[in-house]
Amino acid sequence: MRLKWIAFTVSCLVLILPIVSRAQGNPQAISYGQTLEGSLATPVLDAQYAFNAQQGDMITILMQAVDGNLDPFLILLDGAQTNVLAVDNDGGGTGANGQTDARVRFVIPAAGVYVIKAAASPAQTEANGNYRLTLTLDNPTPTPSAAADAPIVAAFERDRDFAGDLSDATPFHIYRVQAAEADTLNITIATTGDVSAGMYLYNADFSNRLAIAELGQRLDVTFPSAGAYFLVVGRVGMTGSGGYTIRSEQPDTVTSIRAGMTMRDMISAEQPVKTYSLQDFQAGTAYSIRVTVLSGDLIPYLYIVSTDSGAKVTEAISQSGVADLSFELPDSGAYALVVTREGQADGTTTGEFALSVSNGDVQTTPTLSGAELGILLVAGQVQTVDLTSKIAELYRFDARKNTTAQLDVVAGGEVFTVLADAQFKQIAASTGSLRETALGDAGAYYVLVMRRYGPNDPNGGQLTLTLQGGIQPATVAATRVPLILKIGQSVRGQITAEEYSISYKLSAKASEIVQVRMAADGSSLDPSLSLLDAAGNLLIFNDDAAPGITDALFVYEFSADGDYTIIATRSGEANGTTRGAYILTASIPGSEATPTPEAGQGSTSSNDNDTTGVISISYGSRETGVIDAAKVLYYYTFEGNAGDVIDIQMGSDGSGDLDPMLYLYYYGADNVPVAVAANDNQAEGTLNAAITGYALPQTGRYVIIATRAGTASGTTSGGFILVLSMER
Repeated sequence: MRLKWIAFTVSCLVLILPIVSRAQGNPQAISYGQTLEGSLATPVLDAQYAFNAQQGDMITILMQAVDGNLDPFLILLDGAQTNVLAVDNDGGGTGANGQTDARVRFVIPAAGVYVIKAAASPAQTEANGNYRLTLTLDNPTPTPSAAADAPIVAAFERDRDFAGDLSDATPFHIYRVQAAEADTLNITIATTGDVSAGMYLYNADFSNRLAIAELGQRLDVTFPSAGAYFLVVGRVGMTGSGGYTIRSEQPDTVTSIRAGMTMRDMISAEQPVKTYSLQDFQAGTAYSIRVTVLSGDLIPYLYIVSTDSGAKVTEAISQSGVADLSFELPDSGAYALVVTREGQADGTTTGEFALSVSNGDVQTTPTLSGAELGILLVAGQVQTVDLTSKIAELYRFDARKNTTAQLDVVAGGEVFTVLADAQFKQIAASTGSLRETALGDAGAYYVLVMRRYGPNDPNGGQLTLTLQGGIQPATVAATRVPLILKIGQSVRGQITAEEYSISYKLSAKASEIVQVRMAADGSSLDPSLSLLDAAGNLLIFNDDAAPGITDALFVYEFSADGDYTIIATRSGEANGTTRGAYILTASIPGSEATPTPEAGQGSTSSNDNDTTGVISISYGSRETGVIDAAKVLYYYTFEGNAGDVIDIQMGSDGSGDLDPMLYLYYYGADNVPVAVAANDNQAEGTLNAAITGYALPQTGRYVIIATRAGTASGTTSGGFILVLSMER
């Protein structure tokens, strides 16, 4: 029987109150998501159920008749059963027995116990029948998905799905993507929950958004150049929560490689084998391929295979982190390079590697390294971060094994800070500052500072970032009794696989400021420097002097008289792979001997065999030199005034196939070099390099580095002419 309720009048109360007062002992317990069965028959026409609820719970109670003539009727009361909170007789629609089911929807006002009365309609004097009672919570606390703990930053791998959650707590995820020039990437996204997600692709310094896909669109991109990019998955708006899964639609893509290419890739547990198609390789021509381990414990194994016959042409396995192939293809046909690990699919080692391909039988070490990304952070130096025109900024620093790092952020608005290792594996993440965090391995680390709510957060601004930390290392990796290095002196040494670290004793006085530089001496060594006090505490560390320069350099002001230890080693220390001769120099910044006592003066130099000699020049100077395997870097210094508009020309003298490359650095008050300009090819169709019409930003000392494209890993050589002039 369907009751026509018009208003909650006194006559209704007369019908309800007898049911409320007819208690049937202790209520039966019911909980969210549960369905219970019961029966009612005259004279017992109600049953009680009790449940616990929290403030704000949105509940639904449904009472459904199964048989008989029962007309379901629901009452919701407080725990004391003195206040009627909700009543319903026909909200559930027509039931199985032809009567109308009852449904109550209610928002709980306060935490506590509540009682449900499941009854027959007050209009029924005689009733019997079975029923089902269901209690549902309509706004449950979200259960974290399997991807709730997914890192905020990670290295992207093709042929693998990535999943994560998006919410106020984690409004975005970032993936580092390595790509070759003209490489393509197609990614789809699927979401759950009430989140609207987008995919946003940025270049390495977040200054340019290259592609965008929102609301279920596929992200399609062709990369303009080889290098690192960042894929950000974030909320389209500022609200919503839910999960997502991104998937590359190129699972069977085989990358093509040609002579002269250098690229980066990774062997992982999910992808233990990488295959590359050899393009434009000629039968009977000598080629060489080198794979250099950049991170992890990877032991690479590589081989050339004919895709027509399946026969192996040649193979190689890693020797101290480097695997070399020198080969000639026996005939024309289709061939592939396979890069995997020792044990292949059954192996366990993983890590990133750099791959270089060249003509001839001389292998070249790839120049790719994790340290090429990001702005250099120096411990104790305050870095200003400007997020007014970009959503994020990437920084890097180098650390010794078993040290710590702390990142202090002072910002007017909210930012998110993430610390990752050289493989872009997340170590720590937090809003604002990052507390002291242990760094287990030696090498490069990344710091990502991003607007708090991701790519669509409109609240940018300026902030400061300061790197702190550097506790006493567990061990000092020096393999011999310390040698002596005096201020104003240069010494030569050799880093080998067996002796990768050499220590020097340096005596200094309080308040004395000393610059120490370690440079490769005609070798492929990637130097690294540390300074320790008498107790072995780490005072300062440096891997790369400046972006693009692998020489190590630091400037330090000593707080007390005493003996200090300089550790001369290589990037990665025991885990590093580079080796070779070096020159180590200690000097007073700004002295005539900086950075070596042999540095020339005037417009010519006789120290052509000294790769660290700095030649003093001035406007109007014309310099010459020869770049070859023995010497790839020339340093020239000049004094300039803020606003000077200068031209630097570097061209081949025709004696070889040299592809010139220019870098310009400014030395500030702290004597730390800052890259301000660079050029490879002056114009289309020419290999000559030129920095033209450049206005000097500051008054002070500048350094020109004349080299070749690819620097130490480059293959061109020959004489050059360098001219420095001032337009106005």
